[in-house]
Amino acid sequence: MMELKTEDFKIGQQVGVLWRHRNGGKVWYTFKKSKISKLSMTSKGTTVYLKPQLFTVNYKIEDDEYEDYRTIPEGGLLMVNTPMLISDKTSEYFEEVVKRWNENPPNSIWE
Repeated sequence: MMELKTEDFKIGQQVGVLWRHRNGGKVWYTFKKSKISKLSMTSKGTTVYLKPQLFTVNYKIEDDEYEDYRTIPEGGLLMVNTPMLISDKTSEYFEEVVKRWNENPPNSIWE
């Protein structure tokens, strides 16, 4: 994965997140996506605003919270509960991954 730069964040850029949910012993996954609606640049950094909002906080670019998943990951490692820059192709890929994980849940985070 390449390191993200401020110029990678543009109004309209898709952002996604793979959510892991737990209720008792049951685990399931969902994939949600949004778009960058606003960028606020101050001396403390650039804050990214999403519409619809996916997180309870608006992350700053400089916090390195975002991951770059605009191409399908070759190593198979997927970040869960983390904001990701995505493309149409990776959005479809994550929807299929969630479907597969919910049908046959992974035994560990390394699967």
